[in-house]
Amino acid sequence: MALHVREIERGDLAVINRWRNDAEVVACLGANFFFIATEIDGRWYDRYLTERDKAVRLAMLDGVDGAVIGCVNLTNIHRINRAAEFSIVIGEKSYWGRGLGVAAAETMLKHGFLRSEPPPHLSRCLGDQRPRNSHLWEMRLPRRRAASRGRL
Repeated sequence: MALHVREIERGDLAVINRWRNDAEVVACLGANFFFIATEIDGRWYDRYLTERDKAVRLAMLDGVDGAVIGCVNLTNIHRINRAAEFSIVIGEKSYWGRGLGVAAAETMLKHGFLRSEPPPHLSRCLGDQRPRNSHLWEMRLPRRRAASRGRL
């Protein structure tokens, strides 16, 4: 199945809100479950629009029918340190277990980190305590000359 991504839009909020109010989806994220009103998600989206220099939020789309099936995000972007927090959710349960999370993660990481010079080294780390559909990615930048002198 082909996967496409695009920036989230206000029209996506209804489906994102449905996922955020689904205890099973939230449990896979390792987060606490809270009911979230659509108005709160509207405010969250408005705040995102004013801070787009600090976040990239992409909708994951089914390549066949264009349905929004999940989101992949880089947030708290620190451009000087070339660091960010990565998160992903596949909210449509019928798409779980198809490898789409890995495909979306690779797309986002290439977009966020491989466009800069020098390209960072990527290493995938799967934590033992993570839910079945959850992945933790760690970004490691190349060591500079200081590393050769015994300092990081």
